[in-house]
Amino acid sequence: MGVVDQINIMEPNAVQGFDCIIESQLPIGAGISSSAALECGMAKGLNELFGIGLTDEQIISLSRNAEHSFVGTKCGVMDQFAVVKGKENRVLFLDCKTEKHKVIGAKFAPYLVLLLNTNVSHNLANSEYNVRIEECGLALQKIASKYPNYKFLADVPQNIVEEFKSEIPEKIFNRALFVSQENNRVHNSVSALNNELLDEFGELMCASHNGLQNLYEVSCPELDFLVDFSKRYNAILGSRMMGGGFGGCTINIIHQDFVDEYLEIVSEAYMDRFNIGLSPILVEIGDGVEVIKQK
Repeated sequence: MGVVDQINIMEPNAVQGFDCIIESQLPIGAGISSSAALECGMAKGLNELFGIGLTDEQIISLSRNAEHSFVGTKCGVMDQFAVVKGKENRVLFLDCKTEKHKVIGAKFAPYLVLLLNTNVSHNLANSEYNVRIEECGLALQKIASKYPNYKFLADVPQNIVEEFKSEIPEKIFNRALFVSQENNRVHNSVSALNNELLDEFGELMCASHNGLQNLYEVSCPELDFLVDFSKRYNAILGSRMMGGGFGGCTINIIHQDFVDEYLEIVSEAYMDRFNIGLSPILVEIGDGVEVIKQK
């Protein structure tokens, strides 16, 4: 409904009556952008059905706005961007301020991308996401009072963030520190992928989870257990939580020859620790949303 509403704001009366069947194999609440897939898929389908003429950028924007206005989650644009602009065996380097992006090569072989679904959802992701937005806003407000040239927290260097350690509450400081460090990790990850340094990329993934766990505080015991468990094995280069947190999946870069053995080991350990079954999802990086023509 939010997508239809947003299309009608952009192009009044463009959407007429229609029938729609939705079928999905994406687990809801697993942090793998099921909401963005639904939004962008619906927008793409209506665009084709009624010949509205929306651009990819408009589909991305209206899908995000549907999240804001109908769901109440003040999300960014990353998920929608990946769903629409994704390219096979590539990753996107996205500047969320300008919405400009570059396509980066992702030569992971002989490693694969394995998701491990914790099958837990602590129902905090949406509400706490908005709290994090507020906390980051408070941090930026304080920093900008001294350095007005900074308009976005991600642009603030770590050394400047650290100037305010004694001036703002610890929690607010930690949020700002995480954002600054994570932004640096993104740039370093692009460099690692461009230079096919998968070990370095994996280390950055683990460092990212550490920040999400301890500074941004959006992880949970189940996710932390899986990330820590992965560090025991050299065949796994990196692991971190994905999505809004408080449950959902970890994403792991794992050697193709170790997948079956690891799934047996980690599933047993996870069951012993939490008495919950673990759901593995082997994924490939594919193209974004597209029209499938009927034969």
